Amino acid sequence: AEAAGDTVRLIAGLGNTAGILKRRLEFDKSLIYSRKALSLAEAIGHQSYIGLLTNNIANIYFDHQKYDSALVLYEQALAIKREAGSKLSLAITLANVGGIHVAEKRFEIGQRYLDESYSIAAAQNYPYGLALSLRFMAFSAISQERYNQAIGYANEGLLHLGQRGAVQYARDFHLNLSEAFENLNQTDSALAHLKTARIINDSLFQSEKEAQIQQLEISYQVREKDNKNQLLETRQALTAQQLKSRTYIGLGLLVALFFA
Repeated sequence: AEAAGDTVRLIAGLGNTAGILKRRLEFDKSLIYSRKALSLAEAIGHQSYIGLLTNNIANIYFDHQKYDSALVLYEQALAIKREAGSKLSLAITLANVGGIHVAEKRFEIGQRYLDESYSIAAAQNYPYGLALSLRFMAFSAISQERYNQAIGYANEGLLHLGQRGAVQYARDFHLNLSEAFENLNQTDSALAHLKTARIINDSLFQSEKEAQIQQLEISYQVREKDNKNQLLETRQALTAQQLKSRTYIGLGLLVALFFA
């Protein structure tokens, strides 16, 4: 029993180390530690950790856009979590699977997974799960040019950000809102949400997004100035092509990573 306890502690330590490395964007090292932890969990038959670690390895593949590999592992994790009745963890994995289908433009399939994730998270009063599923729903709506729907998802998502860990999605929701309003030709609102996203981004120390956000902010500022000048001259000067033009930033799908 003591040896098994030591193994569980080792699994937890390896898993936590993998999580730290992932947050540092050291994905290859994170994968090594995650696989070591998974191997130990399988050796002692610890189903909870097997499901969790399988999910986390899938997250790494997801980040590298290796969607086929990620999907296989997510489905394995889903089977384990459904059998174990792990509702909160199940909601997260369902959202991740939905996110992959959205990324691959299988929107209807993705929505089914996201709806199930949302329902479980709502029933469990789980803000983190609600925020994650709504984040992918908003991204899906943006990808399908359903901008008003995206605004609804993003605004609802912002209501669920009180729980620690879910705050990271605030930036993404504000970026969703910025792009949606920009495409609806509401430049003032687009720029306001972009600036909010910039502030949140700085507070989260996510330097890998900094250059993209700066580039998008400059684009909106230039467009704002041009729009005001043209509005002073004549509203009719705006052509249909200019109204539809936009600068799009590839956000990448964030996936949840957590350890018990």
